[in-house]
Amino acid sequence: MRALFYGTLYLLAVSLLLWGGADNLKAQSIDSSDSELQTENLLNVEDGWFFYPHFLLVEPLNQLEYLSMSGTGISGNRTYALGSGESMTGGYKTLLFEYQDGEWDTISVLDMESEGGAGVHTMPLAVINQNNMIYSTGYNQVRRIAGENNIFDPGNSDMPEAQDEDEYIADLIGINISTQWMLTSSARLIRREFNEFDLYDHENSPLPENGSLGTEFPTRNMAWTGDGLWLHLHQPEGGLFLYEDDEWQHFTADNSDLPGDYVVSVVHRDDVVWVSVLPHGDHSGGLVKIDETGWTLMSGDDLPAASGRVQAVGPDGEVYAQFTQDTGSDNTRAGGLWVYGGESWYSLADPGEFYQSLGSVDVSVNTVIWLAGTFNVIEGGVGSLAGTFITIDQAPEPGSTFASGTNVTISWDKGELITTSTVSYSTDEGESWNVIESEKESTVLFYDLPEGNTETFRFRVEADNYPEVFDETGDFTI
Repeated sequence: MRALFYGTLYLLAVSLLLWGGADNLKAQSIDSSDSELQTENLLNVEDGWFFYPHFLLVEPLNQLEYLSMSGTGISGNRTYALGSGESMTGGYKTLLFEYQDGEWDTISVLDMESEGGAGVHTMPLAVINQNNMIYSTGYNQVRRIAGENNIFDPGNSDMPEAQDEDEYIADLIGINISTQWMLTSSARLIRREFNEFDLYDHENSPLPENGSLGTEFPTRNMAWTGDGLWLHLHQPEGGLFLYEDDEWQHFTADNSDLPGDYVVSVVHRDDVVWVSVLPHGDHSGGLVKIDETGWTLMSGDDLPAASGRVQAVGPDGEVYAQFTQDTGSDNTRAGGLWVYGGESWYSLADPGEFYQSLGSVDVSVNTVIWLAGTFNVIEGGVGSLAGTFITIDQAPEPGSTFASGTNVTISWDKGELITTSTVSYSTDEGESWNVIESEKESTVLFYDLPEGNTETFRFRVEADNYPEVFDETGDFTI
Protein backbone atom coordinates (compact mmCIF):
# COMPACT_ATOMS: atom_id res chain seq x y z
CA MET A 1 0.00 0.00 0.00
CA ARG A 2 1.15 3.49 -0.70
CA ALA A 3 0.06 6.91 0.44
CA LEU A 4 -0.40 8.86 -2.78
CA PHE A 5 -0.95 12.54 -3.33
CA TYR A 6 -2.57 13.71 -6.57
CA GLY A 7 -2.68 10.11 -7.72
CA THR A 8 0.85 9.91 -9.04
CA LEU A 9 4.42 9.56 -7.89
CA TYR A 10 5.60 12.19 -5.50
CA LEU A 11 5.99 15.38 -7.46
CA LEU A 12 8.74 16.75 -5.27
CA ALA A 13 12.24 15.46 -5.88
CA VAL A 14 13.37 16.89 -2.60
CA SER A 15 10.98 14.52 -0.88
CA LEU A 16 12.92 11.54 -2.16
CA LEU A 17 16.45 12.78 -2.72
CA LEU A 18 17.21 15.40 -0.11
CA TRP A 19 15.24 15.11 3.08
CA GLY A 20 12.49 12.55 2.59
CA GLY A 21 9.55 14.91 3.03
CA ALA A 22 7.58 17.30 0.83
CA ASP A 23 8.56 20.86 0.02
CA ASN A 24 5.64 23.11 0.87
CA LEU A 25 4.29 26.07 2.78
CA LYS A 26 2.31 26.32 5.95
CA ALA A 27 1.20 29.20 8.10
CA GLN A 28 0.10 29.95 11.62
CA SER A 29 -1.31 32.99 13.34
CA ILE A 30 -0.36 33.39 17.00
CA ASP A 31 -0.37 35.88 19.81
CA SER A 32 3.34 36.34 20.44
CA SER A 33 2.63 37.25 24.06
CA ASP A 34 1.11 33.81 24.71
CA SER A 35 3.95 32.02 26.46
CA GLU A 36 1.73 28.93 26.94
CA LEU A 37 1.76 28.05 23.23
CA GLN A 38 3.29 24.59 22.86
CA THR A 39 3.87 22.23 19.98
CA GLU A 40 0.82 20.08 20.72
CA ASN A 41 -1.38 23.01 19.63
CA LEU A 42 0.16 23.32 16.19
CA LEU A 43 -2.35 21.14 14.39
CA ASN A 44 -5.39 23.18 15.40
CA VAL A 45 -7.14 24.08 12.16
CA GLU A 46 -8.72 27.32 13.40
CA ASP A 47 -5.74 29.07 14.94
CA GLY A 48 -2.90 26.64 14.30
CA TRP A 49 -0.75 25.48 11.41
CA PHE A 50 -2.32 25.05 7.99
CA PHE A 51 -0.84 23.10 5.10
CA TYR A 52 -1.10 24.42 1.53
CA PRO A 53 -1.26 21.51 -0.96
CA HIS A 54 -0.88 23.87 -3.96
CA PHE A 55 2.84 23.15 -3.90
CA LEU A 56 2.41 19.38 -4.10
CA LEU A 57 1.38 19.68 -7.74
CA VAL A 58 2.69 22.64 -9.67
CA GLU A 59 2.58 22.72 -13.46
CA PRO A 60 4.88 22.38 -15.36
CA LEU A 61 6.99 20.64 -12.70
CA ASN A 62 7.29 17.11 -11.52
CA GLN A 63 9.85 18.10 -8.89
CA LEU A 64 9.65 21.23 -6.74
CA GLU A 65 13.04 21.06 -5.09
CA TYR A 66 13.31 24.43 -3.35
CA LEU A 67 10.88 26.97 -1.99
CA SER A 68 11.70 30.29 -0.34
CA MET A 69 9.69 33.31 0.68
CA SER A 70 9.77 37.06 0.92
CA GLY A 71 7.36 39.91 1.32
CA THR A 72 4.73 38.65 3.73
CA GLY A 73 2.16 41.18 4.80
CA ILE A 74 2.81 43.52 1.87
CA SER A 75 -0.10 45.52 0.49
CA GLY A 76 -3.23 43.77 1.64
CA ASN A 77 -1.52 40.78 3.25
CA ARG A 78 -0.18 39.42 -0.01
CA THR A 79 2.59 36.87 0.36
CA TYR A 80 5.11 35.78 -2.28
CA ALA A 81 7.22 32.66 -2.61
CA LEU A 82 9.82 31.57 -5.14
CA GLY A 83 10.39 27.94 -6.06
CA SER A 84 12.56 26.01 -8.47
CA GLY A 85 12.49 22.49 -9.82
CA GLU A 86 12.66 20.15 -12.76
CA SER A 87 10.20 20.55 -15.63
CA MET A 88 8.20 17.62 -16.96
CA THR A 89 9.49 18.54 -20.42
CA GLY A 90 13.13 18.74 -19.35
CA GLY A 91 15.29 21.49 -17.95
CA TYR A 92 14.59 23.51 -14.84
CA LYS A 93 12.09 26.24 -14.03
CA THR A 94 11.82 29.08 -11.54
CA LEU A 95 8.28 29.80 -10.39
CA LEU A 96 6.85 32.81 -8.57
CA PHE A 97 3.82 32.23 -6.35
CA GLU A 98 1.38 34.73 -4.84
CA TYR A 99 -0.97 34.27 -1.89
CA GLN A 100 -4.11 36.37 -1.73
CA ASP A 101 -7.59 35.87 -0.27
CA GLY A 102 -6.71 32.50 1.18
CA GLU A 103 -5.35 30.94 -2.01
CA TRP A 104 -1.94 30.38 -3.61
CA ASP A 105 -1.49 30.94 -7.33
CA THR A 106 1.44 30.53 -9.73
CA ILE A 107 1.95 33.93 -11.37
CA SER A 108 5.22 33.50 -13.28
CA VAL A 109 7.26 30.63 -14.77
CA LEU A 110 10.74 31.21 -16.20
CA ASP A 111 13.51 28.94 -17.43
CA MET A 112 16.40 28.56 -15.04
CA GLU A 113 19.83 29.23 -16.50
CA SER A 114 21.59 25.92 -17.19
CA GLU A 115 24.95 27.27 -16.08
CA GLY A 116 23.61 28.53 -12.78
CA GLY A 117 25.52 26.06 -10.65
CA ALA A 118 25.38 22.28 -10.39
CA GLY A 119 21.81 21.02 -10.22
CA VAL A 120 18.96 23.07 -8.81
CA HIS A 121 19.68 25.56 -6.06
CA THR A 122 17.60 27.99 -4.10
CA MET A 123 16.73 31.25 -5.82
CA PRO A 124 16.50 34.58 -3.99
CA LEU A 125 13.44 36.84 -3.90
CA ALA A 126 13.00 40.40 -2.64
CA VAL A 127 9.61 42.11 -2.60
CA ILE A 128 9.56 45.90 -2.55
CA ASN A 129 5.79 46.13 -2.99
CA GLN A 130 3.13 44.12 -4.80
CA ASN A 131 4.01 45.81 -8.11
CA ASN A 132 7.78 45.72 -7.74
CA MET A 133 9.85 42.67 -6.87
CA ILE A 134 13.17 41.24 -7.90
CA TYR A 135 14.48 37.71 -8.10
CA SER A 136 16.91 35.61 -10.11
CA THR A 137 16.96 32.52 -12.29
CA GLY A 138 20.75 32.17 -12.38
CA TYR A 139 23.34 34.87 -13.02
CA ASN A 140 20.83 37.63 -13.77
CA GLN A 141 18.27 39.93 -12.21
CA VAL A 142 14.57 39.57 -12.93
CA ARG A 143 12.59 42.71 -12.17
CA ARG A 144 8.85 42.11 -12.07
CA ILE A 145 7.01 45.40 -12.47
CA ALA A 146 3.20 45.54 -12.65
CA GLY A 147 3.02 41.86 -13.58
CA GLU A 148 5.68 41.95 -16.31
CA ASN A 149 9.12 40.32 -16.07
CA ASN A 150 12.21 42.19 -17.25
CA ILE A 151 15.43 40.17 -17.26
CA PHE A 152 18.82 41.88 -16.97
CA ASP A 153 22.11 40.07 -17.52
CA PRO A 154 25.59 40.90 -18.88
CA GLY A 155 24.31 40.49 -22.42
CA ASN A 156 21.71 43.26 -22.31
CA SER A 157 22.91 45.54 -19.50
CA ASP A 158 26.00 46.78 -17.68
CA MET A 159 25.79 43.90 -15.21
CA PRO A 160 29.35 42.57 -14.62
CA GLU A 161 30.33 39.39 -16.44
CA ALA A 162 30.08 36.16 -14.48
CA GLN A 163 33.34 34.94 -12.98
CA ASP A 164 32.68 31.48 -14.40
CA GLU A 165 29.80 29.50 -15.86
CA ASP A 166 28.76 28.16 -12.43
CA GLU A 167 28.33 31.55 -10.75
CA TYR A 168 24.77 32.53 -9.85
CA ILE A 169 22.96 35.11 -7.72
CA ALA A 170 22.64 33.51 -4.30
CA ASP A 171 20.96 36.32 -2.38
CA LEU A 172 19.58 39.76 -3.06
CA ILE A 173 17.98 42.57 -1.16
CA GLY A 174 15.86 45.43 -2.46
CA ILE A 175 16.40 48.74 -0.65
CA ASN A 176 13.86 50.51 -2.85
CA ILE A 177 12.72 50.56 -6.46
CA SER A 178 15.99 52.06 -7.68
CA THR A 179 18.60 50.34 -5.46
CA GLN A 180 19.26 46.61 -5.02
CA TRP A 181 22.19 44.52 -3.81
CA MET A 182 23.04 41.05 -5.15
CA LEU A 183 25.46 38.54 -3.62
CA THR A 184 26.84 35.86 -5.94
CA SER A 185 27.82 32.28 -5.22
CA SER A 186 31.45 33.35 -5.76
CA ALA A 187 31.25 35.84 -2.88
CA ARG A 188 31.11 38.87 -5.15
CA LEU A 189 28.74 41.75 -4.40
CA ILE A 190 26.85 43.74 -7.04
CA ARG A 191 24.95 46.96 -6.43
CA ARG A 192 22.41 48.21 -8.92
CA GLU A 193 21.54 51.91 -8.73
CA PHE A 194 18.92 52.67 -11.38
CA ASN A 195 20.57 51.17 -14.51
CA GLU A 196 24.16 51.29 -13.26
CA PHE A 197 25.92 48.26 -11.78
CA ASP A 198 28.87 48.37 -9.36
CA LEU A 199 30.99 45.32 -8.52
CA TYR A 200 32.66 44.72 -5.14
CA ASP A 201 35.21 41.91 -4.87
CA HIS A 202 38.68 41.31 -3.43
CA GLU A 203 40.13 44.23 -5.39
CA ASN A 204 38.01 46.96 -3.78
CA SER A 205 36.63 45.37 -0.60
CA PRO A 206 37.53 42.89 2.18
CA LEU A 207 35.66 40.15 0.30
CA PRO A 208 38.00 37.19 -0.35
CA GLU A 209 39.68 36.38 -3.65
CA ASN A 210 38.34 33.20 -5.26
CA GLY A 211 35.69 33.15 -2.58
CA SER A 212 32.51 31.15 -2.29
CA LEU A 213 29.49 30.81 -0.06
CA GLY A 214 29.50 28.02 2.48
CA THR A 215 26.11 26.62 1.44
CA GLU A 216 23.68 26.71 -1.45
CA PHE A 217 20.69 26.80 0.86
CA PRO A 218 19.00 30.09 1.81
CA THR A 219 20.97 31.61 4.69
CA ARG A 220 19.82 35.23 5.01
CA ASN A 221 23.17 36.53 3.76
CA MET A 222 22.31 40.25 3.78
CA ALA A 223 20.49 42.79 5.90
CA TRP A 224 19.97 46.56 5.59
CA THR A 225 19.79 49.23 8.27
CA GLY A 226 19.68 52.91 7.37
CA ASP A 227 22.55 53.43 4.98
CA GLY A 228 24.44 50.26 5.90
CA LEU A 229 24.58 46.82 4.29
CA TRP A 230 25.45 43.84 6.51
CA LEU A 231 26.49 40.55 4.94
CA HIS A 232 28.17 37.21 5.66
CA LEU A 233 29.53 34.39 3.51
CA HIS A 234 28.52 31.43 5.67
CA GLN A 235 32.15 30.35 6.14
CA PRO A 236 33.69 29.06 9.40
CA GLU A 237 36.24 31.92 9.40
CA GLY A 238 34.12 34.39 7.46
CA GLY A 239 33.00 36.86 10.12
CA LEU A 240 30.62 39.74 9.40
CA PHE A 241 30.94 42.58 6.85
CA LEU A 242 29.44 46.07 6.90
CA TYR A 243 29.41 48.53 4.00
CA GLU A 244 28.41 52.01 5.14
CA ASP A 245 29.13 55.49 3.78
CA ASP A 246 31.41 54.00 1.09
CA GLU A 247 33.54 52.36 3.79
CA TRP A 248 34.02 48.67 4.59
CA GLN A 249 34.37 47.04 8.00
CA HIS A 250 35.12 43.37 8.64
CA PHE A 251 34.08 42.16 12.10
CA THR A 252 35.52 39.03 13.68
CA ALA A 253 35.71 37.58 17.18
CA ASP A 254 39.07 39.30 17.59
CA ASN A 255 37.93 42.87 16.87
CA SER A 256 34.26 42.92 17.89
CA ASP A 257 31.67 41.47 20.25
CA LEU A 258 31.01 38.53 17.95
CA PRO A 259 31.37 35.28 19.96
CA GLY A 260 32.95 33.59 16.93
CA ASP A 261 33.55 33.92 13.20
CA TYR A 262 31.12 31.31 11.85
CA VAL A 263 28.24 33.63 10.95
CA VAL A 264 25.32 31.75 9.38
CA SER A 265 22.53 34.34 9.15
CA VAL A 266 21.93 38.06 9.42
CA VAL A 267 18.33 39.27 9.66
CA HIS A 268 16.92 42.77 10.06
CA ARG A 269 13.64 44.42 10.96
CA ASP A 270 13.63 48.20 10.69
CA ASP A 271 17.04 49.29 12.09
CA VAL A 272 17.70 46.21 14.26
CA VAL A 273 19.98 43.40 13.07
CA TRP A 274 20.25 39.89 14.51
CA VAL A 275 23.41 37.92 13.74
CA SER A 276 23.64 34.14 14.23
CA VAL A 277 27.04 32.60 15.04
CA LEU A 278 27.68 28.85 15.30
CA PRO A 279 30.29 27.40 17.66
CA HIS A 280 33.48 26.57 15.79
CA GLY A 281 36.99 25.69 16.96
CA ASP A 282 37.86 27.63 20.11
CA HIS A 283 34.97 30.05 19.68
CA SER A 284 31.52 29.70 21.16
CA GLY A 285 28.31 30.49 19.34
CA GLY A 286 25.37 32.71 20.07
CA LEU A 287 23.07 35.43 18.79
CA VAL A 288 24.04 39.09 18.61
CA LYS A 289 21.51 41.91 18.52
CA ILE A 290 22.80 45.11 16.93
CA ASP A 291 20.80 48.31 17.37
CA GLU A 292 21.32 51.97 18.25
CA THR A 293 22.39 50.99 21.77
CA GLY A 294 25.22 48.75 20.56
CA TRP A 295 25.87 45.01 20.40
CA THR A 296 24.11 42.62 22.79
CA LEU A 297 25.17 38.97 23.01
CA MET A 298 22.89 36.06 23.88
CA SER A 299 24.67 32.75 24.51
CA GLY A 300 24.87 29.75 26.82
CA ASP A 301 21.91 29.46 29.17
CA ASP A 302 20.23 32.43 27.46
CA LEU A 303 19.45 30.19 24.46
CA PRO A 304 17.44 26.96 24.02
CA ALA A 305 20.53 25.20 22.58
CA ALA A 306 24.11 25.86 21.59
CA SER A 307 23.63 26.12 17.81
CA GLY A 308 21.00 28.51 16.54
CA ARG A 309 20.01 30.38 13.40
CA VAL A 310 17.67 33.38 13.37
CA GLN A 311 15.19 32.94 10.51
CA ALA A 312 12.96 36.00 10.91
CA VAL A 313 12.07 38.98 13.09
CA GLY A 314 8.40 39.78 13.64
CA PRO A 315 6.62 43.15 13.52
CA ASP A 316 6.92 43.63 17.29
CA GLY A 317 10.58 42.66 17.38
CA GLU A 318 9.99 39.02 18.33
CA VAL A 319 12.74 36.71 17.07
CA TYR A 320 12.11 33.38 15.32
CA ALA A 321 15.09 31.01 15.35
CA GLN A 322 15.93 27.35 14.95
CA PHE A 323 18.11 25.54 17.46
CA THR A 324 19.81 22.17 17.59
CA GLN A 325 21.56 20.47 20.50
CA ASP A 326 24.31 19.32 18.14
CA THR A 327 27.03 21.80 19.13
CA GLY A 328 28.54 23.49 16.15
CA SER A 329 26.22 21.78 13.70
CA ASP A 330 25.22 23.66 10.59
CA ASN A 331 22.10 21.51 10.41
CA THR A 332 20.07 24.09 12.29
CA ARG A 333 17.38 23.98 9.60
CA ALA A 334 16.39 20.64 11.11
CA GLY A 335 16.31 22.14 14.59
CA GLY A 336 13.29 23.16 16.61
CA LEU A 337 11.63 26.50 15.85
CA TRP A 338 11.53 28.87 18.84
CA VAL A 339 10.33 32.43 19.38
CA TYR A 340 11.78 35.07 21.71
CA GLY A 341 9.51 37.91 22.79
CA GLY A 342 11.99 39.88 24.87
CA GLU A 343 12.14 37.89 28.09
CA SER A 344 12.26 34.16 27.32
CA TRP A 345 12.19 31.60 24.52
CA TYR A 346 9.31 29.20 23.90
CA SER A 347 8.86 26.40 21.38
CA LEU A 348 6.71 26.73 18.26
CA ALA A 349 7.44 23.54 16.31
CA ASP A 350 9.20 20.25 16.97
CA PRO A 351 11.07 18.81 13.97
CA GLY A 352 10.87 15.28 15.32
CA GLU A 353 7.16 14.98 14.61
CA PHE A 354 6.30 18.09 12.61
CA TYR A 355 8.84 18.80 9.88
CA GLN A 356 12.25 17.68 8.72
CA SER A 357 13.82 20.92 7.54
CA LEU A 358 12.88 24.58 7.12
CA GLY A 359 14.23 26.55 4.18
CA SER A 360 12.84 29.91 5.23
CA VAL A 361 10.55 31.56 7.77
CA ASP A 362 8.75 34.85 7.36
CA VAL A 363 6.33 36.76 9.56
CA SER A 364 3.68 39.19 8.30
CA VAL A 365 2.66 42.48 9.88
CA ASN A 366 -0.30 40.76 11.55
CA THR A 367 1.93 37.97 12.93
CA VAL A 368 1.04 35.22 10.50
CA ILE A 369 4.03 32.89 10.44
CA TRP A 370 4.92 31.35 7.09
CA LEU A 371 7.21 28.34 6.81
CA ALA A 372 8.70 26.91 3.63
CA GLY A 373 10.45 23.60 3.97
CA THR A 374 10.29 19.84 4.07
CA PHE A 375 7.36 18.52 6.04
CA ASN A 376 6.30 15.06 7.17
CA VAL A 377 3.48 14.36 4.73
CA ILE A 378 4.80 11.41 2.77
CA GLU A 379 4.04 8.36 4.91
CA GLY A 380 1.43 9.82 7.23
CA GLY A 381 1.58 9.21 10.95
CA VAL A 382 1.43 11.47 13.96
CA GLY A 383 3.85 13.99 12.54
CA SER A 384 2.13 14.53 9.21
CA LEU A 385 1.79 18.21 8.54
CA ALA A 386 -1.58 19.63 9.51
CA GLY A 387 -3.14 16.17 9.30
CA THR A 388 -3.53 16.07 5.50
CA PHE A 389 -2.92 12.35 4.91
CA ILE A 390 -4.71 9.02 4.56
CA THR A 391 -2.97 5.65 4.99
CA ILE A 392 -4.73 2.29 4.65
CA ASP A 393 -3.43 0.01 7.41
CA GLN A 394 -5.70 -3.05 7.03
CA ALA A 395 -7.08 -4.55 3.81
CA PRO A 396 -6.85 -7.75 1.74
CA GLU A 397 -3.26 -8.49 0.79
CA PRO A 398 -2.33 -7.81 -2.86
CA GLY A 399 -2.27 -11.06 -4.84
CA SER A 400 -4.54 -12.90 -2.42
CA THR A 401 -7.79 -14.67 -3.45
CA PHE A 402 -11.26 -14.45 -1.86
CA ALA A 403 -14.65 -15.99 -2.59
CA SER A 404 -17.51 -13.71 -3.61
CA GLY A 405 -19.51 -12.55 -0.60
CA THR A 406 -16.56 -12.77 1.79
CA ASN A 407 -16.72 -10.06 4.45
CA VAL A 408 -13.43 -8.15 4.53
CA THR A 409 -12.19 -5.28 6.69
CA ILE A 410 -10.67 -2.05 5.42
CA SER A 411 -9.28 0.39 7.99
CA TRP A 412 -7.16 3.50 7.65
CA ASP A 413 -5.44 6.27 9.52
CA LYS A 414 -6.17 9.89 8.66
CA GLY A 415 -4.87 13.29 9.64
CA GLU A 416 -6.69 15.69 11.92
CA LEU A 417 -7.71 17.94 9.02
CA ILE A 418 -9.46 15.11 7.17
CA THR A 419 -13.17 15.39 7.96
CA THR A 420 -14.85 12.43 6.24
CA SER A 421 -13.75 9.84 3.69
CA THR A 422 -15.10 8.06 0.62
CA VAL A 423 -14.39 4.36 0.10
CA SER A 424 -14.54 2.98 -3.45
CA TYR A 425 -13.52 -0.12 -5.38
CA SER A 426 -12.21 -0.74 -8.88
CA THR A 427 -12.15 -3.86 -11.05
CA ASP A 428 -10.15 -2.36 -13.93
CA GLU A 429 -6.82 -1.44 -12.32
CA GLY A 430 -8.08 1.94 -11.15
CA GLU A 431 -9.45 3.19 -14.48
CA SER A 432 -12.90 3.65 -12.95
CA TRP A 433 -14.25 3.59 -9.41
CA ASN A 434 -17.49 2.49 -7.73
CA VAL A 435 -18.39 4.25 -4.50
CA ILE A 436 -19.11 1.97 -1.55
CA GLU A 437 -19.70 4.67 1.05
CA SER A 438 -19.08 8.42 1.12
CA GLU A 439 -18.87 11.02 3.90
CA LYS A 440 -17.75 8.28 6.27
CA GLU A 441 -16.70 9.61 9.67
CA SER A 442 -15.20 6.40 11.06
CA THR A 443 -11.97 4.90 9.77
CA VAL A 444 -13.10 1.27 9.36
CA LEU A 445 -15.41 -0.44 6.87
CA PHE A 446 -16.75 -4.02 6.84
CA TYR A 447 -17.64 -5.01 3.30
CA ASP A 448 -19.07 -8.07 1.55
CA LEU A 449 -17.16 -8.62 -1.68
CA PRO A 450 -19.43 -8.47 -4.76
CA GLU A 451 -20.41 -11.35 -7.03
CA GLY A 452 -18.33 -12.06 -10.11
CA ASN A 453 -14.80 -12.97 -11.07
CA THR A 454 -11.91 -10.52 -11.34
CA GLU A 455 -8.16 -10.54 -10.77
CA THR A 456 -7.91 -6.73 -10.47
CA PHE A 457 -10.04 -5.77 -7.48
CA ARG A 458 -8.73 -2.95 -5.33
CA PHE A 459 -9.96 -0.43 -2.73
CA ARG A 460 -9.36 3.30 -2.46
CA VAL A 461 -9.98 5.64 0.49
CA GLU A 462 -10.20 9.33 -0.44
CA ALA A 463 -10.49 12.45 1.75
CA ASP A 464 -13.76 14.26 1.04
CA ASN A 465 -12.34 17.69 1.85
CA TYR A 466 -8.92 16.98 0.26
CA PRO A 467 -9.76 14.91 -2.88
CA GLU A 468 -6.11 14.98 -3.92
CA VAL A 469 -5.24 12.98 -0.76
CA PHE A 470 -6.01 9.25 -0.88
CA ASP A 471 -4.56 5.76 -0.54
CA GLU A 472 -5.14 2.58 -2.54
CA THR A 473 -4.62 -1.12 -2.00
CA GLY A 474 -2.94 -3.44 -4.47
CA ASP A 475 -5.01 -5.74 -6.69
CA PHE A 476 -6.39 -9.05 -5.42
CA THR A 477 -8.64 -11.76 -6.90
CA ILE A 478 -12.33 -12.54 -6.35
